[in-house]
Amino acid sequence: MAADAADARFARLCAWFEARPRTAIALSGGVDSGLLATAAGRIAPGQALALIARSCLLGGRDLAQAHALAGWAGARLQVVDFDPLSLPAVRANEPERCYFCKRALLEALLAAARGQGLESLADGSHADDQASRRPGRKAIEELGVRSPYLELGWRKRDLRLTAQALGMPGWDRPSSTCLATRVPYGQALDPARLERIRLAEEALEDMGFGQRRVRDHGPLACLELASDDLQRMGCEPGLREQVHAALHGLGWTWVSADLLGFRSGSMDEYLDGGGDAK
Repeated sequence: MAADAADARFARLCAWFEARPRTAIALSGGVDSGLLATAAGRIAPGQALALIARSCLLGGRDLAQAHALAGWAGARLQVVDFDPLSLPAVRANEPERCYFCKRALLEALLAAARGQGLESLADGSHADDQASRRPGRKAIEELGVRSPYLELGWRKRDLRLTAQALGMPGWDRPSSTCLATRVPYGQALDPARLERIRLAEEALEDMGFGQRRVRDHGPLACLELASDDLQRMGCEPGLREQVHAALHGLGWTWVSADLLGFRSGSMDEYLDGGGDAK
């Protein structure tokens, strides 16, 4: 029954793209946009276009995952270079940073799509995203970017189960967010700071940690981990020392762990005890 439900959901997603054949996909390397590319690729094998913005805010392994997903989905992948730190509001890390960044990024992707003769762009926003503060949503609406999951009423669980049923690579990959969300608002972003966050999270992934965030408080790194990983770090001999050595080697003086565990969202939500648990 579960497989039948997943098949029916995927058929509806494919029908969405069949009715809008001149739509490109804004690909991030995650499961949300990857499933969109899979549906578009099913409708137009080898012709569907997926676009990913390469920037200092993108996790280093997200680009490799995007290439793998596009190949599996049968979609063409175009990499669009994007420099978010050229935008003063982004570089200064203002509270509305996400809006200005998202707007400029989507404008770049839309221009690339139209350069390929396509008319519109689809993103992976879903119903669960509406439960948290997302300034970038305003940019999506202003530019007329379509959100198939929202239009179909899908939640994160719906798309994950559908991706699992299809055997999509990375269907269970932890959700990722822009690296800028690890830095408190009002503290300037720079390539070196973002790079050490990226390297730290990759090091944690290599140690077997799933959901993870490295919140950068200057000399202090605060780790946000899933509850089972918090327990593992406390019980597995030598693991705490390995984590500390890796992050100390990247320049942090102190390394701590948030006792409440993994929470997603921007730094202000994190400091307020919120986050969307994406």
